Amino acid sequence: LEQMNALTIYQVFEDAFSDYFVKFEKNPKVHLERWITAGVDFSLSYGVKIDGELVAFLLHAPRNEMVMNLATGVRRRFHGQGLT
Repeated sequence: LEQMNALTIYQVFEDAFSDYFVKFEKNPKVHLERWITAGVDFSLSYGVKIDGELVAFLLHAPRNEMVMNLATGVRRRFHGQGLT
């Protein structure tokens, strides 16, 4: 996801969790700041594109000698396809 626009990633994030039972702030700035504070490294994070559209992502943040998965999401219309 290193070359991906962060707002595009957020849009997939919002769609992926729009029907989640825990509601969250729908403000891109809040989440982008949270990702940065948590140490997300977009060069270690991955996405899945279908026909040029980002439809799934895995956000990773390095921690000592391992990498923490901060968030994994799939656009709702692509659920159940084993993308992540």
